[in-house]
Amino acid sequence: MQRPLDPQNFKQNTYERPAQEWICGRTAGGHPCPLGPDQRGKCRATSECMPVRKRDRWSCTRGEAVGGKCEEGPRPDGSCCHPVPPCQPVRSLRRLRRIAVSLALAFTIGALFFFFGGKDRERWLDPGELSAFHGTLARQGTTAAKCGDCHSASDAKANGSPPFSHSRLADSQLCLKCHTGLGEHPLQAHAVDAPKLAALTRKAQSVASGTDAPLVLQISRKVSGINPHGGELACATCHREHQGRGARLTQLTDAQCQVCHAAQFTSFTQGHPQFTKYPYQRRTRIYFDHTKHLDEHFTGKKKDRALSCTGCHTTEASGRLMLVQEFQQTCAACHAGQIKGEGSPSKGLAFFSVPELDVDTLESKGHRIGEWPHTGQSGDKVTPFMELLLGTDASLRAAMEKLRGVNLNDLSDAGVDKLDAAEKLAWGVKSLLFDITTGGHDMLIERMETDRAGGQNRLSPKLTGHMSRAVLVAAQQEWMPHLLTEMPDYRKGIKPPPPKPPAPVPAAPPPPKPASPGGNEDLTDATSPPAMPKEMKPTGGDDLILDPGDLLSAPKSPAPPAKTPAPAGGRKVPAGDAGDLLSATADTPPPKAAGGENAGAAEIKPAEDWVAGGGWYRPEKSFTLFYRPAGHADSFLTAWLSTAAGMSAGPSADVARAAFRKLADPLAPGLCMKCHTVDASGGAPQVNWLPAHPEPQIHPFTVFKHKTHLSLLTDQGCQTCHQRDPKSEYAKFFTSTDGTLPDDPGRFAGNFVPLTKAVCAECHKPQIAGDNCLLCHRYHTGAIAPKMNDAAGFHTQGGRLW
Repeated sequence: MQRPLDPQNFKQNTYERPAQEWICGRTAGGHPCPLGPDQRGKCRATSECMPVRKRDRWSCTRGEAVGGKCEEGPRPDGSCCHPVPPCQPVRSLRRLRRIAVSLALAFTIGALFFFFGGKDRERWLDPGELSAFHGTLARQGTTAAKCGDCHSASDAKANGSPPFSHSRLADSQLCLKCHTGLGEHPLQAHAVDAPKLAALTRKAQSVASGTDAPLVLQISRKVSGINPHGGELACATCHREHQGRGARLTQLTDAQCQVCHAAQFTSFTQGHPQFTKYPYQRRTRIYFDHTKHLDEHFTGKKKDRALSCTGCHTTEASGRLMLVQEFQQTCAACHAGQIKGEGSPSKGLAFFSVPELDVDTLESKGHRIGEWPHTGQSGDKVTPFMELLLGTDASLRAAMEKLRGVNLNDLSDAGVDKLDAAEKLAWGVKSLLFDITTGGHDMLIERMETDRAGGQNRLSPKLTGHMSRAVLVAAQQEWMPHLLTEMPDYRKGIKPPPPKPPAPVPAAPPPPKPASPGGNEDLTDATSPPAMPKEMKPTGGDDLILDPGDLLSAPKSPAPPAKTPAPAGGRKVPAGDAGDLLSATADTPPPKAAGGENAGAAEIKPAEDWVAGGGWYRPEKSFTLFYRPAGHADSFLTAWLSTAAGMSAGPSADVARAAFRKLADPLAPGLCMKCHTVDASGGAPQVNWLPAHPEPQIHPFTVFKHKTHLSLLTDQGCQTCHQRDPKSEYAKFFTSTDGTLPDDPGRFAGNFVPLTKAVCAECHKPQIAGDNCLLCHRYHTGAIAPKMNDAAGFHTQGGRLW
């Protein structure tokens, strides 16, 4: 039962007046006067009581708490008979406390104004020294770091918000001004968007070891306030600044890493999930079957060389990856000749070809196509290169689509739409030849640029393959000698006139009569002008300088024959009927005479063999322009394959895919796609021209350094970890029966058995090599590009570049 410490009865206790600022000076002795001092602290006590008059008598009023009524009673004049000398009142405890608080408050406010009201106020708020990285890079190294650089509260006064209205997420936005390139969701866990993060969480839960999480992790998750199911995380959750200049901001404990994880465990050896397909996360970029090469292709000396992995692989500069060495060191011994076409019936790729058309049917039905040669060729209507070049025009794409499966040599049964498409294709082919002949390399690049979006980079000039002007002009003069006049008229809307019947062939002139004996000609023959005797020489001084036989003068060329008038309509031009010196094909050797001056002359190599080092050629009596690859990594082929793959997602996607399929034939000249693969992960296909190689801006989640582990290998060498899988269906995911190239890198079967956790756990224990999470894992993953200083680059000063 509770009892009050002091009696509450007024007869037993006096009212202490705790709210008064002054108390009686006798309070410390236990005998304070009942009246107490006034508000100014002056004693008001004169006697023990103030008698009161009742009728004709004075009565004592001393309270019972101080002894009750006195025996003497008041004096006759009504004054108390017990006078009290005055005391020295003192301040009450309440008043003293108020004064102390007021002084402390005044001192505090004064100190705040003193320390934080001046220019150096931020100096007194500094929570600690910055790390070396942030301290040095602050303000690009020109001035000291300021709070507002990293803390949003520093700018709260400027925008009208109270200085405590910031959050750690707002501060993280300031971090991202410098730390750019962390993906579209930099504050999400591992910079992964919510749907993908949910899928990864489900996968992690499915492979969890089933062991109970340590108690400290369970408590940390509950008290940390971190949402393990998503949401943004502030940078300061893991990175704590103001710990000193030597602090490592990226150093985290295992508990910090696991506090968000759905599958928590004690250590790497106790609870870490088992590896799944590690380190083989995708199909190899180069089609190389280790099992087939080691067991079938490498024999004799090659087998001894192949048994050493370092014969093909070497570590990169950082020691993380094992790189594939250059082609000349690894594959050239067996494949260089194949790439150049040794043993192949065709060593070149058809770049431009004049397709055979049923000109007679087109002309008879009013479809005039002008001059068109009789090629006598069959097969593809146009080459894959022409499909890409013509396909940049929407109308030509539609025409080629209509003509798929149509025999262009016989259009007698074709409908009007097919005839219109054939006419459109014919003028498209002529326009292409005209543009490249007159505009050269720039025109070829310009045609390809029309099919690309404006924001894309300019196409590579390697698409031209250093095309030979001489070969192209010679081909144009032989195939369509009047093309340079036809196309300008056609583009003005002037179509060629209908064909005229061929003119009669004039009779051949009679042969000259044989010379008379003695070298004298018959002067009666009007057809033979008199010959000048050999002994006759021009007379007259300086005329000898112009002597045609002078050694310093060039022989006069005979006048070229007059060109044949342009044929009317669609006359077919026989091969070689160009009418001038340029009509000779690039492969036509000089004629041989049985007993003439060319007898015994050396034979010139055929054009295809003549350009063994790579280049352009045109076989004799051919209406096709070929390009022969120069060898491995031919720039012309790689540029066209990459461009065709990129166009597969553009306006001319159907044409580009068909052309790419033909160019990517593994047995096509150059054999590019026999080893190189194609990736298409939801976008345009990309050709993998390089094997796995270091990409400094790509940060994978799991890292491994081969260089630090090479000294730990056993007698098995690299097969200590990488053990071959002879039953693997490796080749199945690089070839197909329908002629297409598999393009999903995620579907694969490796040549080697995936690693198990036990292999790593032999060394990675706390007492040996350590098992910290950050030894193998990174938090920030993906493409991370460093920020370029805005001041980088050239500057002008006084009209000069600095």
